[in-house]
Amino acid sequence: MKNYFTKKALIISIMTVFPISLLAKTEGKKVKIFTSSANEKQMLVEQPEVVFQQDLVIDFGKSGIGYNFCRTHINACDFSIDEYTYVEDGDVELKTFNIDRERKYNIPMSRAALKVNPNLWLFASPWSPPAWMKDNKRVVRGGRLLDEYYPTWAKYFSFYLKEFKKEGIDFFAVTIQNEPKAVQGWESCIWTGKEEGIFATNFLRHNFTAAAVAWNMMVDSKTGGPFHNTPAGGSSAPVWVDADKKEFILEPLFYTDGHFSKFIKRGAVRIGNSVYNDAVKVAAFSNPDGEIVVVVLNTTNKDAMPKLRLNNCTAEFKMPAKSLQTLIIPAN
Repeated sequence: MKNYFTKKALIISIMTVFPISLLAKTEGKKVKIFTSSANEKQMLVEQPEVVFQQDLVIDFGKSGIGYNFCRTHINACDFSIDEYTYVEDGDVELKTFNIDRERKYNIPMSRAALKVNPNLWLFASPWSPPAWMKDNKRVVRGGRLLDEYYPTWAKYFSFYLKEFKKEGIDFFAVTIQNEPKAVQGWESCIWTGKEEGIFATNFLRHNFTAAAVAWNMMVDSKTGGPFHNTPAGGSSAPVWVDADKKEFILEPLFYTDGHFSKFIKRGAVRIGNSVYNDAVKVAAFSNPDGEIVVVVLNTTNKDAMPKLRLNNCTAEFKMPAKSLQTLIIPAN
């Protein structure tokens, strides 16, 4: 089958099948389609609608792509301009805890984002505890949190959340660590799954949350930063900003994210689907209002003509080579 689709021309007949109970009436429904292609000739461009026919047998603004879930950092991260923490060395009682550094940069940025989108959900992650709490006595190059500082580090989280709340910024969640198995030249700390469980259950007492998150949202177009302890040019982000010219560039990643974030609404659920060709990848979601969002990836170098099948009805659509498409099926 794979060889057939590789060698034969443009006939890729893919059926995506959904449970019959999702929509009572499908025939005649119009499907909106948005496309991005690998050659960047089309980036989230709306295509002509297709219509279901009976078988013979989804912002940072109203015109944006719907980003509403963002992370910030506790202490410095690799994209900070230098290393910093919120306490003086050895302050186990955290009497010197102070987030004035964040009041200069992070808090104004967070407030600006919340002003544009009040429905923004924020959460926070640390890249490293202060050096004096770790066995390697450094915030960089991994190391682990010493057992005797588990209570102090948990209290540190609490202070962070309380201080940000005073500034009008609430977090719906925190994570224990950014990339807990990565030893980096910038801020990092090693945690095993068992250690994270002990820390969360006995000290932090927060529910464990697993959210995949892109980092960063924006970077400088000249350097890919700001950052420290890492070479220039190795970063990626949806938006590149030229502060001097007051211009920005929307990278392909922005449009790739948009195929999901613009159309899949908060409260949506993943729904099952079947795909009859491994060359086409599909993820489908049902929005709270009953609208169905289908994201389709054509991994081949050939244009394709997939077929979307729902409730014994089929809609055929065009799909360019190496492209990503979002299909919107309206609710009843």
